[in-house]
Amino acid sequence: MRFDLSNPPVRRVPRSHVPARERKSATHCVAACALIVAVIVGCEQANQPQANSTPTAPVEPNLVPNVVQSPSDPAVAETVRLTETQPTEAERRYDGLTLAEWRQRIKDLDPIDPAAAKAVKGLIEIAADSKAPWYSRRQAALTLGRIGPPAKEAVPLFVKLLDDTGDDEDAASPWAAKALALFGPVAKSAAPALIVRLKDKSARIADRLAAIDALSQIGIADAAVVPALIEVLNSANEKLELRTVTAEALAYIGPNASAAVPALLRATGEANENLRRAAAAAIGAIGPMADVAIPTLAELLVFDESAAVRDQAADALSRIGSAATKLLARLLADEDAEVRWRAAQSLGKIRPPAKSAVPALTKALEDKNVEVRMHAMESLWAIGGEAKPLIPFLLIEFTNEDRQIRVRAYKLLIAMGEDAQPAIERLRELAEDERPFVRQIARKALESLTGIDG
Repeated sequence: MRFDLSNPPVRRVPRSHVPARERKSATHCVAACALIVAVIVGCEQANQPQANSTPTAPVEPNLVPNVVQSPSDPAVAETVRLTETQPTEAERRYDGLTLAEWRQRIKDLDPIDPAAAKAVKGLIEIAADSKAPWYSRRQAALTLGRIGPPAKEAVPLFVKLLDDTGDDEDAASPWAAKALALFGPVAKSAAPALIVRLKDKSARIADRLAAIDALSQIGIADAAVVPALIEVLNSANEKLELRTVTAEALAYIGPNASAAVPALLRATGEANENLRRAAAAAIGAIGPMADVAIPTLAELLVFDESAAVRDQAADALSRIGSAATKLLARLLADEDAEVRWRAAQSLGKIRPPAKSAVPALTKALEDKNVEVRMHAMESLWAIGGEAKPLIPFLLIEFTNEDRQIRVRAYKLLIAMGEDAQPAIERLRELAEDERPFVRQIARKALESLTGIDG
């Protein structure tokens, strides 16, 4: 068989083998090409002079403006009509000013100045205008929140906008909730709507978190706020992130959230580290009214696997105050050095009310662990303010090879001021020490105490 390579055979695909979509696409392409050819031919014919034709008079320009004909579809026609009649951003006025003018005014506005109340009317108009850009509405809303009580008439608007939810940036609910949070207790009338949003498990997590933030700022201005937060914290089926943020909200409310202590104690037994830490922090924020939590916090301080939780438990004990002093003094004898120094640190935060722990802290000055010794010195100074018994122990740490320890000893000595004068003779000896790091810190202390350089 011979093949003619100059005219290769064309393989024809039966029409039935070509997919319908490709046949349709090909048909459209052919039609489009035909239309283009027709237009080109028509243009060429129009440009050629016609035989036996008389010249036509020049056409006068049409001085009547073109009228855009509305589409035949009534819905589309109405959209066109509204678009043509809507003012542009530059044309809109809010209490007499354009958006551009308002942006500059907001930039120059001092929210705490009583004169800021004059801007409230226009800002409310901007926040309420669904045709305005979302970022301008958000800026107006947050400015109203910062103005606070003089702008409280805006609260009902933001309550209404809580229902404007969505996944895009145009949704008003996030910044409406933020504005309500900025108002704080002034927005107490918004609490019922915020609680509904908080409990709505079908709502976006971001909207529910924003509701928690606003409720924490409203606080006990509405009696239903704390019980609603407790309900979420107690719900084992609730999202972990929500429960953690709820514990943080209760911490913000502080002593007024004392009813939440039982729920917070249960949360300290949860598997999640962040939730345990947040619960311990909230107990500490409630303070002396949470003294029932002392044993649980002590267990966290000693046994919790997370250093962050142990830190938070120790801090919570210090914030509960004198009621925790006896237990913390006992922990100064714990076999774990970390437990001992955390206990010593907490006692120092309690200050004078922890005076009963002075004997245990004095004994800790001779602890084999340097962190325990330093925290004991710092706490004894904070509790009693007696420098003389501490100076010999402080000067020992001036020779410590750990720079951070030397710096802490130096700072404590300088904080004693004139009470540190008995240290000068020993500091002069240390200023001639063979070790450079000892000479440096001693000379710096001498300079601070005597005012003499070198």
